[in-house]
Amino acid sequence: MKRKVWLGLGLSLSFSAMVAFSVEGDAAQTMHRMYNPNSGEHFYTANGIEKDILVRAGWNYEGTGWTAPDTGPNVYRMYNANAGDHHYTMNPAEKDMLVRVGWNYEGVGWKTDDYNGVALHRLYDPNAKAGSHHYTTNAGERDSLATIGWRKEGLGWYGMNPNQKFNVKIVHKGSDGKTLNQETVSVARDSNFTARAKSFNDYRLNGNDSQTIKADTDNKTVTFTYKKKEDLNAIANNVSRDALNIINEFRRTEKGLPALAHNAFLQKGTNVRAKEIEQRFAHVRPNGGSIYDAVYDAGYPGFATGENIGMFGGNYSIEDIKNNSAKSLVDIWKSSTSGHREYLLTDESDEAAVGVYITEKDGGYYVWFVFMAGNSGIAPYSQDNIVTEEPQSNLEEYNMIEEPQSNPEESQIIEEPQSDSEEKQIIEKPQANPEENQTVEEQSSEEEVSLDNE
Repeated sequence: MKRKVWLGLGLSLSFSAMVAFSVEGDAAQTMHRMYNPNSGEHFYTANGIEKDILVRAGWNYEGTGWTAPDTGPNVYRMYNANAGDHHYTMNPAEKDMLVRVGWNYEGVGWKTDDYNGVALHRLYDPNAKAGSHHYTTNAGERDSLATIGWRKEGLGWYGMNPNQKFNVKIVHKGSDGKTLNQETVSVARDSNFTARAKSFNDYRLNGNDSQTIKADTDNKTVTFTYKKKEDLNAIANNVSRDALNIINEFRRTEKGLPALAHNAFLQKGTNVRAKEIEQRFAHVRPNGGSIYDAVYDAGYPGFATGENIGMFGGNYSIEDIKNNSAKSLVDIWKSSTSGHREYLLTDESDEAAVGVYITEKDGGYYVWFVFMAGNSGIAPYSQDNIVTEEPQSNLEEYNMIEEPQSNPEESQIIEEPQSDSEEKQIIEKPQANPEENQTVEEQSSEEEVSLDNE
């Protein structure tokens, strides 16, 4: 903070004069101590120009008296034109009394330190006509003057302690009201201090990762706020449940089909698959293995009949994902002409699960869906349903669809060429009889979402 100070200067050497000028004061002011060898007066000023004028007029510069703060109670500066003497006081009543008896009030000279950093001792010489008051930070000087007749008048005011430090508290607060971390550091008074944000599990920083403050008061607080991250696993579980409920309602209203029972092993396996399609959006696992192994490895004892996959997201908030993603994705499957709709309406399965995996990127959220149904009445690896799967020739063109084969002599893989490689889709049609399974691949219509079906 800067302020303008009007100063009146009384010189009592070979001449007397009054000089008025404007100066700029910084936050911490160096108080110059001057001495008039003719009158015996000590004079104090923060103004370098005033100091230099006095030196040229014959005053002795005695160095820095103390450092005055920019804030705090006022110290008033008074001048007796008859005696050529200055007086300084914090007491408004004393100031007013001196004005009534002829002293000139020259304004606020400086401030006293609220933190009582360095004491300025006040002494009085009853025999002096000028310079009758003296102020010093030196207790030895005070005591020496007292031995030669000066009277101790207590403390005049306080200057700043140049070695003083202030505490700065750094608080890291969660949006849920939880204090994540708190620390207090000691900082040199009036210096700048930069606090840094931290990283916390399940929380994301709001705002800048650093804050700089000036330690001009004690116990300043710097607060960083963090938004609690959403529990994406819990949200995924809810979206998974909603998606299966929507599918079952569609089955009931569309064809009067019974609901597919939720199966925990299918759920575990489809959750694995949901993460895998985020890496490789295809009906083959990232390691090239069979998609069905995901549910069989999870412990599913039945026979997995196929798979729908899809992705919903982009520039969507977490609330969009919570409230809209399940319905939006299932609606797209329902309107698909590439086999997704038919698989939702399968009558060869009695249980199912929807695996869901949610990711965040660039401030938006993505949801990866895998719907897989199964038949609890058929064992997965009986002699009649050995799964044969051929890898796709191109990762970006989902040309190949494979179905479990009941008997190599009674099953066929039928592959139809695609008219447009950018519009290829995989469609899997479950067979009513596992001994007559066929894999059919057809050309899909254009869709603006990522879908695939096996």
